Amino acid sequence: MLVEFVIFVVFLLLFWYHNVTKKWRKFHRRGLPYAEPYFPFGSVHNWKLLFSKTGAFSEQWKAYLNTDLAKEKVFGIYGHPDGDECVLINDVDIAKRILIKDFDHFVDRTMFGLKFDQNVEADKIFSQMFMFAKGDDWKSGRSMMSPVFTTGKLKLMFPLLERVSQNMERYLLDCSKKNEEIDAKETFAKFALDAIATSAFGIDLDTFKEPDNVFAKMVKELQRAKGSESGTPFQLLILVLSLNFPIFGKIFTIEQFSVKGTSFLKNALLKTVEMRKNGGKRRNDIIDHVLDLEKNNPDAMKNVSEDQFDKDAEIDVSNLKKSSMNFDEILVSNAFLLFVAALDTTSSTLTFVMHFLLQYPELQEKIRDEITEVVGSSDKITFEHIQEMKYMDKFILETLRRAHPFGNIFERECTKDYQIPGTNYVVRKGEIINFSVLYERMKTENDSFYNPLEFDPENFNPSNNPDTFSALAFGQGPRNCVGKRYAMLTMKLALAHILRNSRVTKTSNTKEELQMYKFLAGADVPFHVNSV
Repeated sequence: MLVEFVIFVVFLLLFWYHNVTKKWRKFHRRGLPYAEPYFPFGSVHNWKLLFSKTGAFSEQWKAYLNTDLAKEKVFGIYGHPDGDECVLINDVDIAKRILIKDFDHFVDRTMFGLKFDQNVEADKIFSQMFMFAKGDDWKSGRSMMSPVFTTGKLKLMFPLLERVSQNMERYLLDCSKKNEEIDAKETFAKFALDAIATSAFGIDLDTFKEPDNVFAKMVKELQRAKGSESGTPFQLLILVLSLNFPIFGKIFTIEQFSVKGTSFLKNALLKTVEMRKNGGKRRNDIIDHVLDLEKNNPDAMKNVSEDQFDKDAEIDVSNLKKSSMNFDEILVSNAFLLFVAALDTTSSTLTFVMHFLLQYPELQEKIRDEITEVVGSSDKITFEHIQEMKYMDKFILETLRRAHPFGNIFERECTKDYQIPGTNYVVRKGEIINFSVLYERMKTENDSFYNPLEFDPENFNPSNNPDTFSALAFGQGPRNCVGKRYAMLTMKLALAHILRNSRVTKTSNTKEELQMYKFLAGADVPFHVNSV
């Protein structure tokens, strides 16, 4: 009996080995340089991610720097969560062609390993976000949401975000009086949560005073945050392994998104929408702006390109087919989009900003001087004040150049065959291309920034000709980040309220090097606030 069992196990292993490795001949057959794969996880970036003591998920493409492949304009890797193989673009000119000029060949994003079951409500909601939508459904969602994030709309939304910033400032001042050590990621997660709750869900929270409010608890379930039912270390490990290595998804069954958290937040949002439709008070939040679109309000639908970033994102909607989703579905799915696209990115980026503020106190003083000069003796920080803080812009962008919470997922899916310029390689429909190696390269190359090896906000001074394209902080082309202005506004508002009357300093637990979490966005950055 034992012999038969051993033979059966060996047979299963050989069958598994064959099924995995039979895909690993593609790049060799098609003449594309590639990173050698090793059973069962594929190319070296996955092995380093799983088994090295250092290195974070968002930085996994660093594995190919300083290798022979780094000299190639294009090369292949194995072990990608969507379809196993992936083509890495390692040339800025090719990337610009693909992301902007030849965008019609790469309209869709990848699924990042997610598999949506339309019979599961949580999966259905998240699949309808225009972040994951494809073709005309994406174009419809993008054209609807773009006008919501114009400068004019954000100015109307500003008082809501200002109140959230004031709540955080009061909390930090209280910590200062008690000389308490502050956790940057936890603090900015509360800030980002309250900002999203008020701007996207029409709910005023003060998570600094009431950290255990039911809304915050349900969001933690959705995020699988520490202390949540869905966020145990075992569940997180299985989820990450399932998304990145499909074999684990067949062995373990786990919810991709918390049904409990999703249902609560959906019902809360729809109740608010119903109240607004029945004459509830207007707040000029995202709900109001989207409801204006439902009424075909011409002012609400107006979408103005304010800079080159907007112009590169323009899409032709003249022959757009009507979306299959109803209006409530669109509203709900895109409110949830803010949790996916804004909560972790905002809180993690602010955490990284805090790290660099602590490491470079002389640069912190420059920001404080700018705040003092711009705000002056005014009692309140206004929308116009925030717009004038240009050095703060540069500091945030330099932070994202050095450390991005999701630097590994600058990707697109091919929607029709495309021959990569200057090569013989044809990307076929359904294949994945990734641009993240460009992001890693520009951190060290002199032709990207004038002082690439140092943390220097002047890298983004226009007079220094920054390579803002390969920085990829908010993506590029028509599928760039629609909420870029919202993100910058909220982050700058948070920093202005922290630094106007205080300095931040290191604690005995502050690390000299930024050590990002391995599988999640963020880092441990403790700090003190000192009133001045």
